[in-house]
Amino acid sequence: MSRIGLSHLSSSARNSPFGTEKILEGKKKINISPIKSVKQDLKYKPLVPSPLVTSPFCYAANKENATTQTHSNQTESISIQTNVTIPNKTPIITDEDLCSEKPTAAYCQVLAERMSKDIEELLRRNLELTRQLGDIKTEIKSVENDIEILEEVVVEIDDDE
Repeated sequence: MSRIGLSHLSSSARNSPFGTEKILEGKKKINISPIKSVKQDLKYKPLVPSPLVTSPFCYAANKENATTQTHSNQTESISIQTNVTIPNKTPIITDEDLCSEKPTAAYCQVLAERMSKDIEELLRRNLELTRQLGDIKTEIKSVENDIEILEEVVVEIDDDE
């Protein structure tokens, strides 16, 4: 098996468009017909990018026009509120629940409901106090601005006299 040097390929490529055929003459025939059939099959096929690389709604139109075309899908926002109602039966605490060594499930449930009601009341009160505090702060700022204006007026009156 003989090796073909790079110098042989480059010199024969200068003389002929099919330089490799001259060098490989008699040793191996190159089948060019599959290449031609592949070229014939390479008619226009749309460029489909990998879904991992780009968004499915953006793609390059072609090599000459490198701008991207976007397809807009119309979507509507839908909000669904599911109302689930669970009958809330408060268990009755019996003497056994109060006298047992460990708290029973009924006692714990009643205690948890009372605590959640207290927390809701505290949150409501906290929200109300926060709103009042904000109103008072804005009132304080307006009073401070009025005081500054009055001080400037008094200073101007003193300067005029």
